[in-house]
Amino acid sequence: MTNPFPVEAGFLGLPYKSGQRARERINTVSLKNLHRTLLSVNTDKKTGRVYIYARENGAKRSGTIEVHAGDILSVNYSQKTGAAALEKFLSLVVEEVIFMPRSDVSGNAKEPNTPSIADVLIDLERLLSGNVIENNDFQHELIRQGLRYQLQKEVEELLRKIYGPGIISEIEKIAKSHSPHQSPNEFLNQCKTKAMLMLSKDQVEKMFEPLYKKII
Repeated sequence: MTNPFPVEAGFLGLPYKSGQRARERINTVSLKNLHRTLLSVNTDKKTGRVYIYARENGAKRSGTIEVHAGDILSVNYSQKTGAAALEKFLSLVVEEVIFMPRSDVSGNAKEPNTPSIADVLIDLERLLSGNVIENNDFQHELIRQGLRYQLQKEVEELLRKIYGPGIISEIEKIAKSHSPHQSPNEFLNQCKTKAMLMLSKDQVEKMFEPLYKKII
């Protein structure tokens, strides 16, 4: 098959914008290093911290990803946490990624709005392979992913008004079987069913309509 972008294609299979080629090439290396480290963490069920050193506005900055038994507990970078911090990492030139075993994180709870390591690895693989939605550029894809990471938190806030704080554990069960990131429509469908136990179908449809629009 003939490559539709034989010369001027970015690593996402889209034409480069002016001055973009070098940045995207460097960012591909950054993503590969991050993917390699997180894959090792997941495969070997490691516990500790992943230190990420990135360059932003000419300065070298650092952030961390805490992991326990191969999954992510928290992501922190420049006063951002969870999905927002991860999205920022993916948009920067990451210069170094280092994993350090740490036993002191094993008792920490998973922070809200923190994606699973499985979802992060899938995203990195999609970004590296160039398998993104046609006509979306790199930054647009990151924004779309960020919105999906936020989905569970928004549903929790919505249903908490109906059921109280006890609904959080039920939503977490739904998220484990229907990932809000990889299967957002099915996740919302299951949560809608839960809401319909207390509200009419019309009320629930109106309540969830803005959330469905975000994942298109």
